Amino acid sequence: MNELEYSYAILKYRHDVAAGEVLNIGLVLFAPSLGQVGIVFDTRYARLSQAFANFDGEMYRSVTGRFTTALKSLAQPMSNNLFEIEERRRFDDVSGLIRLAWPDQGLSYFAGPVSMGVALDLDVELKDLFDRFVLSQFDQRDAVSRFDDEQLWESFKRVLSPRGILQALGPVTLGLAEVEFEHAYKNEKWHVFEPLSLDYVDGAAMKRRAFEVAGKAASVRQDEEFGTFTVLLGSPRRVEAKKQFLNAQRILLDAPGGVKIVTESEAEAFGVNLEREMREHNVLKSK
Repeated sequence: MNELEYSYAILKYRHDVAAGEVLNIGLVLFAPSLGQVGIVFDTRYARLSQAFANFDGEMYRSVTGRFTTALKSLAQPMSNNLFEIEERRRFDDVSGLIRLAWPDQGLSYFAGPVSMGVALDLDVELKDLFDRFVLSQFDQRDAVSRFDDEQLWESFKRVLSPRGILQALGPVTLGLAEVEFEHAYKNEKWHVFEPLSLDYVDGAAMKRRAFEVAGKAASVRQDEEFGTFTVLLGSPRRVEAKKQFLNAQRILLDAPGGVKIVTESEAEAFGVNLEREMREHNVLKSK
C-alpha cells in the first residue's frame, strides 16, 4: 500500500483579539491524489465556555455546522464525478478548499497555516492529528474529568466487594527493585492486580503509562514468590483515541513475564471466575 501525500490545517477559535489566546477546535485534511477531504470538529465546547466568558455555544454550532456542510459539498465532485480529476486540480492544497468553504472567516474563527504529510490510511491520520492538536489541549484544562486509576479501581470494587474478594486482598512488595502493589493475594505465590486507566487524550501519555506498568511486570518476573500479574484496564472515553489505546494494549501484552488484561466490560465475569478460583484454593472460605 502506497503512502498518500496530504495537506492539513488546524481550525482555531480566538475569543479576544487583544488577549490573543487561541484554542484549536478542529482540523481539515486534503489528499489531492484521491480527492479525499476529511474534517473533524470538537463537538463539545465546554472547555471553550470555561475558558472564555460569554462564549456563544449556539454560534459555535452554527459556524462549524455551516463549514462542515460547505466542505462536504466541495469534496463530493472530487470523488464521485466524471470530471473528478479536473475538480482535484483546482486545489493545490487544503487552503484553497477552506477559502471556498469558509470565505467569511471572522476574527474569532479562522484556519491556521497549511502543513504537509504522508500516510497510509487517511482516516486514521485525521484522527491522530485531531488527537494531537485538538484533544491534547484538554490535558491541563480538563484533567479532573478523566477517569483515573483510583476511579477505575472503585468500579471494579463494586463487583469484587459483594463476593468477599476485597477482604482477601492486600499490599505486597516484590522483586529486587521492591515494587509495591496495593492489591494482591497469596496462594502459594502472589497474584497481583494493577488498575490502569488509559482515559488520556494524549496518545503519548497512554503509551508512557503502559510502559510503566509493563516495566513493573518485567521487574518482578524473576521473584520466586511471583505468580500472576493482571492489569485491570480502563479504556479512553473518547473514540478518537482507539488507535493509541490498541497500541498501549500491545505494549502490555508484550511485557516480559506475561500480563493478563481484564477490561471494564469484563469486570462481572472476572469477579465470578476469581471468586470461584479463590474458593477452590481456600483463599476464600467455601459458602
